[in-house]
Amino acid sequence: MDIAEKIFLAGDFNKLPEHDVVTRTGLTPLVSQPTRGSSILDRVYVSGLQYGGVKVVKSAVKSDHHAVVAYTGDVKTSVSKTRRVCTYRKHSASEHARLLASTPDATALAVNPDGDLQEEFDRLHAVMLQINLLSNR
Repeated sequence: MDIAEKIFLAGDFNKLPEHDVVTRTGLTPLVSQPTRGSSILDRVYVSGLQYGGVKVVKSAVKSDHHAVVAYTGDVKTSVSKTRRVCTYRKHSASEHARLLASTPDATALAVNPDGDLQEEFDRLHAVMLQINLLSNR
């Protein structure tokens, strides 16, 4: 089956029973996990078995629907996000003033577009170290 013969039908099918879509089109349903609450509303139908797997994942955009990802190849593992609380130290106004006073003039930070990339990064690193040393006095 070449690309011209493949049919993909995907979307939010909240009013159409899956049985009716399969019976009338002959397409194969891929989604078997709930995509909104406990319902399978977002579905993918295909004319062949070109996908090895389907994952239902939390949507990257603000939505009460989950995202459906169909793929071929190796099994895709979900990456779990973790949330943690980090503490940080706010800087005082005097510390900001000391940092600004220790900052070299703009010519020291100017980039030479024709210069060697590594040399430019090394120079920037040296300037940043100098700023750090001067601001921590």
